[in-house]
Amino acid sequence: MVGQPNLFDAQVSGRLRLAGQLATGARLSGTLDLAQAEIRIPNSPLARSGVGIAGLRHVGEDAASRATRANAGIASGTRVGSAPVPLELDLVLNAPGRVFVRGRGLDAELGGSLRLGGTTRATVPAGSFQLIRGRLDLLGNRFVLTDGSASMIGSFLPFIRLTATTESGGVLTSVTLAGQADSPEITFSSVPELPQDEVLARLIFRRALTSLSPFQAAQLALSVATLTGRADDSILGRTRAAMGLDDLDFTVDAQGNTQLRAGRALGERVYTDVSVDSAGRGEVSINLNLSPSVTLRGRADTQGGSGIGLFFERDY
Repeated sequence: MVGQPNLFDAQVSGRLRLAGQLATGARLSGTLDLAQAEIRIPNSPLARSGVGIAGLRHVGEDAASRATRANAGIASGTRVGSAPVPLELDLVLNAPGRVFVRGRGLDAELGGSLRLGGTTRATVPAGSFQLIRGRLDLLGNRFVLTDGSASMIGSFLPFIRLTATTESGGVLTSVTLAGQADSPEITFSSVPELPQDEVLARLIFRRALTSLSPFQAAQLALSVATLTGRADDSILGRTRAAMGLDDLDFTVDAQGNTQLRAGRALGERVYTDVSVDSAGRGEVSINLNLSPSVTLRGRADTQGGSGIGLFFERDY
């Protein structure tokens, strides 16, 4: 699992047997139990780089540190091939559950088994984990995962496939996340077959694309950005940066009504935000920090309502 520390980690225990001559290549066998593992789907593809940093110089390195790097094959003038003879592997990794896949709104638990062959220098995994339970949370909407798996065939980079399905208006709609865990792709499908933007509109808003309000259409674009891992560079993010705002966000309530909120700091002590919803109602609020613990807050809305309050907050 070395080489993808930001992608996944695991807790493993078990009993192993080492047999044979270490000088000529011994055999490591046994059964391991996976207590818990987590596969983290990144928002953008992880950089794949070799061991070490190009151009790095070790100044004042002592003999013990140099020997450690030499044994690992990463010291200057050495290579992994100069390390001791690798061990042959014959391991079984059991995980009846608690293999989690998380990220991009996904939270899924899987279970299965994995066989580790090859050598300690070139480990060859083979096996898969099947969906036990899971969900997809997307902008206030929750979808239950109906099918899924994570497979490792010859590589520790998992290939995942997870599907959430729901029904609305007689149309069965599905969203599927599939591909290598560092860069999976999103697809939408339906029965009967519809365009993917229409499928997503039914998934998020439970209604046809043509019936969406301008606010909901913008929310739909943000949904696509979230699922594809490009939310940080979405239209919403670029608009916020172009307008010089500190915050720009869409929200949706339980009835499907959407709201746009924009906020900006006016100096070190004053923060204001403006919100408007799909019905045309708006509100302006101002926060004045009188001290690190005391804030004066005032608001006014388009319905004629207003309010002011003094708040005391302290973290312990």
